[in-house]
Amino acid sequence: MKVYVGIRDADGARALVKDTATGAAAPLRHVVRHSPTGMEWGYGGSGPSDLALSILADALGSVEAANPLYGVFKWRFVASFDRKEWELPQPRVLKWVETVTGRPVDRPAAPAEARL
Repeated sequence: MKVYVGIRDADGARALVKDTATGAAAPLRHVVRHSPTGMEWGYGGSGPSDLALSILADALGSVEAANPLYGVFKWRFVASFDRKEWELPQPRVLKWVETVTGRPVDRPAAPAEARL
């Protein structure tokens, strides 16, 4: 399962995607729309808009699918994230999308060993 994670430390603010099965973490790809200087959270500005768009684009698999939702997602989640650190599981993101759109979201298939 993916978990979106935000960390603020001496190196600045970083948004990551963590794989809970392996423990591996990688930077969340920044979809630049409003903030060329980076993603942010904990308020309602351009950096949080880009973080909302980036999380949704990753969770849904496309920027196009995220476009109509990211503004509302920013106010529902990103603007209220703790300024220091936060975590948001991908299933919670997908459930929110289903609730808002009234349509099911295609879920990634479970690894073969998990289906046995």
